[in-house]
Amino acid sequence: TAFFIIIVGLAMFTTAVGMVVNWIVDLRHKERTGMGRHTVRDHLLIVNFPSESRVRQIIQEFRADDHHAKREIVVVADQIEQLPFQIDRVSFVRGWPLEEETYRRANVDHASQAIVLSPSYDDPRSDSMVASIAFVISGANPEVKVVAECLDAKHTVLFNNSDRVALVFPLLMAS
Repeated sequence: TAFFIIIVGLAMFTTAVGMVVNWIVDLRHKERTGMGRHTVRDHLLIVNFPSESRVRQIIQEFRADDHHAKREIVVVADQIEQLPFQIDRVSFVRGWPLEEETYRRANVDHASQAIVLSPSYDDPRSDSMVASIAFVISGANPEVKVVAECLDAKHTVLFNNSDRVALVFPLLMAS
């Protein structure tokens, strides 16, 4: 009986420990690949990933202000499988930026700001994509302040229905 209790007890204990370890590994894998659900609050969403240098620049500029230095940032993109860098308090959600479920995983209900980057600076259709994303975010949380890139000033009409969306014209600034 003692032998049976020891064997069964060890088997149950190692099984339980193995299940906990697998759960933690699975959770970390989901976080790295952007498939997890975030619980951050008062955070910034950066939507789209045109390039690593552009996203790093946005993060550095945002955090240069002492008020935002410790804020959490969640990058939302479907162009990459995982973030190519590791920066403290920057996490990732992988998903189609026109689906509300993607923003639910990014905890949009508790986000304070969103920056919607143009997915491609060479594609004139990018402005319509950015406008659609801005409206999806505003629909999911009307209190979020959205800053959206608009490549062509003629496309500002796409953003006219929302007073919560501020526009930035990166190509005009560059020229």
